Amino acid sequence: MPPPENAIPEETLAECVEAVPGFASFWASEGDSWYVDEDGSFASCGVFMLLCEYIKEDPERMSDGHWRALGRVARVYFDRDEACRGMIGACLIEGVQFQPFSAKVQRHFDPEVLRHFSFDR
Repeated sequence: MPPPENAIPEETLAECVEAVPGFASFWASEGDSWYVDEDGSFASCGVFMLLCEYIKEDPERMSDGHWRALGRVARVYFDRDEACRGMIGACLIEGVQFQPFSAKVQRHFDPEVLRHFSFDR
């Protein structure tokens, strides 16, 4: 499946870093190993997937403000188009479901977004 046209990877990375500033250094140290191609390109999905790994590594570093901001990012992509909606489900929502911190996701993400993906703690 091709990446969504309305998801520009550099913008996705900037939006995620704005929501969760500590993710910038994690992306810089781990992104190349995981999701950046040899030519330096990467996909928005990879940004969200690595952000999930960042969160799982130490969920305590995520404040309520980080969760709210990430929930707003998820809502923006959910509203863009069907391709972005699918990407946010597969690359972010699935990565934060069934985790010890999933109650925080449920508290701070838009209920409509979570319902759409049948999110469960």
